[in-house]
Amino acid sequence: MDWRIAAAAALVGYLLGSISFARVAVRMSGKPVDLGHWEVHLANGEVWTSTIVSATSVRLAIGARYGCLVSLLDIAKVTIPTLAFRLLAPDEPYFYIAAAFGVIGHDYPVFYRFRGGHGESALIGGLLAIDPLALVATTILGFGIGFLAGSILVVRWAGFILLVPWLWFSTGDPWALAYILVVLALYFGASARDFVQYRRIVKRGVMPTNEQIAAEIGMGRGFGRALDRYGLLPALLRAIRRSKRPPQDATDGTRRGDPP
Repeated sequence: MDWRIAAAAALVGYLLGSISFARVAVRMSGKPVDLGHWEVHLANGEVWTSTIVSATSVRLAIGARYGCLVSLLDIAKVTIPTLAFRLLAPDEPYFYIAAAFGVIGHDYPVFYRFRGGHGESALIGGLLAIDPLALVATTILGFGIGFLAGSILVVRWAGFILLVPWLWFSTGDPWALAYILVVLALYFGASARDFVQYRRIVKRGVMPTNEQIAAEIGMGRGFGRALDRYGLLPALLRAIRRSKRPPQDATDGTRRGDPP
């Protein structure tokens, strides 16, 4: 491996990853929006705050069309350099370096005081050039696991975690394993504040529904509602709770065993 080309891959990946299409979209919209701090008022009265600048923040601030466009551009800014280095030297790990530094640039952009996004779109962008089948397969498996668990958050994260064994067993390449571990560490590290807020909400006993969470993170209110109704684990827990309740008398509504 030529370390000069490796350094070039890192630099190109990082600089392109540092382009904040979220900020560009807001500037072009002409709306006075501060993406550096935004709030979501959940239906249970809780307030979700974030300083992440991403396609999600754009969607919440100026609309879904802008958010979708930003997401596609964030994917492309990592896919293009990763694919270019893969075509240039398919037997060398330069494309892994370009993809990883694209996520680093997205999360910590040099042009914006290192305040960026979670890296989800950037991670997807790299995988489209590295192993698109892995992205499709683990996403489907993640959806299945999330449906069984009855959790929109499991749906969102399970597929990413499954990428670790998938890339290792499918390639056996230490560079592939190093790449996915680095980008997942970046992703979950950038999401650390979200985990803290979610834990705080759960401890207060005001657990939001999947429908509420799905609506806020852009995964579809209908899909979240389906998980609330048909998720296997929640349905099983509801059935167990119902089985433990004393049966009611069919004629007077009293429970059997209650004194008359």
